Amino acid sequence: MTTTTAPYTRAIPGNLTVGQLVEQILRINASASRAFLESFTREQLYSYLGHLEFANLPRSRNACWTRPGDTPAVVCAEHTHDA
Repeated sequence: MTTTTAPYTRAIPGNLTVGQLVEQILRINASASRAFLESFTREQLYSYLGHLEFANLPRSRNACWTRPGDTPAVVCAEHTHDA
């Protein structure tokens, strides 16, 4: 039995620029805006691209994505009311 775990790095070259990473992400997630994606670091984009590509793999018992240890499991924001 072979288990695939994240971070999934298929053949994502480690030397991609922010612009190249944004282009690859937009091919998978067209709902993201270029400006929004460009606000992230190269490392964050690389991680997100790996997650997107792993999510597109066929589901099976052998596919297992593991959240990287440097990312929180739950994130929340507090809404503030304007006076």
